[in-house]
Amino acid sequence: MAERFASVLLEPGAEAEGMARAEPVDLGSLESPDLALVEGVPWVVAIEWQGGLEQVVLVRGEERQSVWSGARAWGPRVAVSEAGEVWLAWCGRAEEAGLATDIHLMRVGGEPRQVSVGGERSCQPDLVLDGQGRPQLAWEEDRRIATWSEERGVELHSEAWLARRPALLWVEGRLWLAWDEILELRRTGASDPSTRVVLRSWTEEGGWGALRVVEHPEGIAAAPRLLPHPTGVMVAYHRSLPMGVVKWPALRLVLDDAVLEAAPLEVPEPTGENQGAEFPEPTLLPGG
Repeated sequence: MAERFASVLLEPGAEAEGMARAEPVDLGSLESPDLALVEGVPWVVAIEWQGGLEQVVLVRGEERQSVWSGARAWGPRVAVSEAGEVWLAWCGRAEEAGLATDIHLMRVGGEPRQVSVGGERSCQPDLVLDGQGRPQLAWEEDRRIATWSEERGVELHSEAWLARRPALLWVEGRLWLAWDEILELRRTGASDPSTRVVLRSWTEEGGWGALRVVEHPEGIAAAPRLLPHPTGVMVAYHRSLPMGVVKWPALRLVLDDAVLEAAPLEVPEPTGENQGAEFPEPTLLPGG
């Protein structure tokens, strides 16, 4: 049994049905952790500065293992198959010289491999496994979004001026991909260009579908995260007005033929400065 590890905010004294409290994991000096549960044990992949190098470190209970080291490393991700295979992905640069970074992929027990194609800036990876336990990757490739699988190789998405922060979700034979993008450097406030959230999906039968615009406001819609839904996919993301001082989380339900307001999230648009409400990270409670 394997599942993605998530934290759920509860009222004091409350309990979440079907969930158990995990033992604390001492991360010490580790940064940027991502977590998964493997047979009830939290597996953490994170970054640690050690000996003049940045290490990609895997923590399993009391065990700690360095799986890669280089001049720069960040953005680690972990995914676990139903069979219990654990995959890791991260962005890194082996040598100090230069600014280029690459995306690395590794099955725990195997060797790391580079999957990006050597662009100037490959970073911000996301990682999921498909129904057969095969890794599916997305990342920022220079100013565009790249995806990778063993079968399709590297594919590029977005013709915008700048595309960032990809998110992946695999549900019942369909790979969902969301990101935020700036179509053109058009100012909407003191310094903020207009940013939109978009979505597309892939199936083996139909390939990549058309681009769907989730929201394109006069302000910022950014940093999407994806959740499964019985009729489509839920997209949670950050919203703010021009100049970025009024912020709130947004949620949309994307169906085959429509993008709808998502009723489960009742967060009114704030009327005053709200600097702390940004970059939501959703999760599903037991029962959906």
